[in-house]
Amino acid sequence: MIDGVKFIGTLDGKTCPYCGSLDGYIWRGEEMGQARRPPIHPNCRCTLVPYVELKDAEGNVVEVDAERPAANADFDKLAQEAYDDQARQKGWSRRWDDLAPSTRLKYYYQAQKDFEASEGKPAYSQVPASVSFADYFKGQPDEFKRSWLGAKRFEQYQNGTLTQEKLFAPDLGYMKTTQALFQVVRGDDGVSAEELAELAKESGEELQARADLVRAYLARDSHRNEQYEDLRLDGKSIEEALRKTNFREIFKRYELDEKMRERETSEMLEGFEKQDKKNKAAKFAKTTFGIDVKYRRIPLETLNDLNQELIRARNMFGTIGIIERIEPSDKVLERGSFASYNWERKSIEVRPEHGRFTAKQYIDNAREGLFSTDSPLHGYRHEIGHSLLHFCEECLVWSDRSEMIKALKELHERFFVLSKDGFSQLSEYAKRDYREMVAEAIAQLMNNTVSPLAKEIIKILKGKIYDL
Repeated sequence: MIDGVKFIGTLDGKTCPYCGSLDGYIWRGEEMGQARRPPIHPNCRCTLVPYVELKDAEGNVVEVDAERPAANADFDKLAQEAYDDQARQKGWSRRWDDLAPSTRLKYYYQAQKDFEASEGKPAYSQVPASVSFADYFKGQPDEFKRSWLGAKRFEQYQNGTLTQEKLFAPDLGYMKTTQALFQVVRGDDGVSAEELAELAKESGEELQARADLVRAYLARDSHRNEQYEDLRLDGKSIEEALRKTNFREIFKRYELDEKMRERETSEMLEGFEKQDKKNKAAKFAKTTFGIDVKYRRIPLETLNDLNQELIRARNMFGTIGIIERIEPSDKVLERGSFASYNWERKSIEVRPEHGRFTAKQYIDNAREGLFSTDSPLHGYRHEIGHSLLHFCEECLVWSDRSEMIKALKELHERFFVLSKDGFSQLSEYAKRDYREMVAEAIAQLMNNTVSPLAKEIIKILKGKIYDL
């Protein structure tokens, strides 16, 4: 007989914060049925293993001598840096995230070989099996911690605001109990047993009302409606419903989404017309911008969002840059991105069948400081930024183009290589190259939150656009 199941992650820089927090966690007895089962996300490397608690004759737990591998460096980061250096030397425009998984893996293994040759030690070492990801992280150098946490969270970690305990507290939100749901209704964090008993008698209607709101929200997209159509919050099924879905998080997203929709409705952009059918939204893009839209696998709200942001860009810059088509792409989903600008096809590619709710999840799940804004529209604005830069690079005469690129590269070096100011003013993603820096700056401007660095970038870009 086993005593439980244990969550096992990987001790290296590619492990995500969620999996890192669960590494080493044990579900015992009846809790085994509620264990979080990998894969947690695409390309997840975690697993569940049986756990047996060995005891001696006196009943004391006996530790078993066992080991597990741990990386001696952040090889994912080293692989990306090696590719970026090679891309700069050879003039490649393709980004690290745009590479095929097999190509990235090749650089990953080469980074390990280079490490072993330069450091004279193996890429992985054996550590006691009792070492969790939290223990592993604590012993890593600051450079690793900064890369893994992101600039803002690393600053909080250093000044003690984000403690080791908070950072690696197991995220068991999916296991919320009935009491947690009552606390959502009450709006507080502590309910005594007596209060809970009284609350259980009077909260049924309010609980059901909130459930109806969530159900209506989820029903906006057919695939979400099918997934949650059996959501019920009456009687004994309350606890089961909570196991199936993180109720608190869904309702929080619902409220934020509604506020965002209200704000955007009151700030309707001049020239933008929201459409009620996908073919109408595609026709609006064609007649307004000359863009061909392959809309069959793109949700209506995504088409309206893209049209809205294209209008916003044109109002700000006088142009939307170079965009000939908008189309769904499975490759975007495979890379783990939400949208992408294809410089060769001059197109914006989006995740098929994914709308605003998924975009918000994508941004919320990204580590803090990775992007320059937390808007669910960030991905579209970022790709429009690439389109505007493409417009400048394509249309300027050689001397003006060289002058612009030189100025942008100098800014990138000053803020991301010679100093780290760019991380706090813009984002970690902007560090990749000058093109990503420009795209992040434009996304920030379109979100009406402009940093001094973004202002410098926009000044360079707008000057060239006005010249054209």
